[in-house]
Amino acid sequence: MTAAAGVQSGDVQVMFNPQGATYDHLKTLPNGMFIGGPVPFSNDISFNLKSPGLSDKRVRQAFIYAPDRPSLLSAFFPDRARLANAAMKQDAWRNTALDNLYPFDAAKAKQLPQDANWDSRKQLNFITYHSDRNSKDLMAALQQAWQDVGINIKITFQDTATFVPAFYQKHQYDVAYIGGTGDYYPDALRPYASWGNMLNAAVSIEVIQSKPWIWIPPGLAVMLTVLAINFVGDALRDAVNTRTIIPH
Repeated sequence: MTAAAGVQSGDVQVMFNPQGATYDHLKTLPNGMFIGGPVPFSNDISFNLKSPGLSDKRVRQAFIYAPDRPSLLSAFFPDRARLANAAMKQDAWRNTALDNLYPFDAAKAKQLPQDANWDSRKQLNFITYHSDRNSKDLMAALQQAWQDVGINIKITFQDTATFVPAFYQKHQYDVAYIGGTGDYYPDALRPYASWGNMLNAAVSIEVIQSKPWIWIPPGLAVMLTVLAINFVGDALRDAVNTRTIIPH
């Protein structure tokens, strides 16, 4: 049973972030209620910088200049998403100065790979686990926009069990389309950064194994803080303890 079918039958009470045709279908249900607002979710184009050629930023810039992203956003996510340029998910909400970067410019997108001596015969491995009809149509539109400027991709739709190790551990991809929980809208949840929030991000085995920089620093900070408090407590106890022990 899919989550959408479960909602319709009443077996599923809450569904997070429905997409495309699923979203349109759920809106027709008489007893459904949609709660909109800023959510910690984004769909991203991710580049493998170890892939030959993609280390040149001009090629990566061509990927972003080539598609008419505002039009694609309106067509595939009408009134449900915003366009954001960000190096990290957290940047998207905070740094609005990035919003006007990379406007649609097919001529520039075609020139940049040529300047980087890009081989237009090269075919890049593009992986994603988004296999619903809306996502497939979006991938086809992106594929055509990139092909028009001399960048060819082969799209592989994978299940999550295949995608997770290919993306996070083995890095067996050139470009990926991936969704994920990033930063909350800061006006909806403050503060964002805390040791507890950082440690809470390490609840999955993928983060523990492949992203130790997320949880080791806050973990060490918590441990050192607890030890420091214990040492201070011992020192205060010794200072205020007026009993004198006289050895026999």
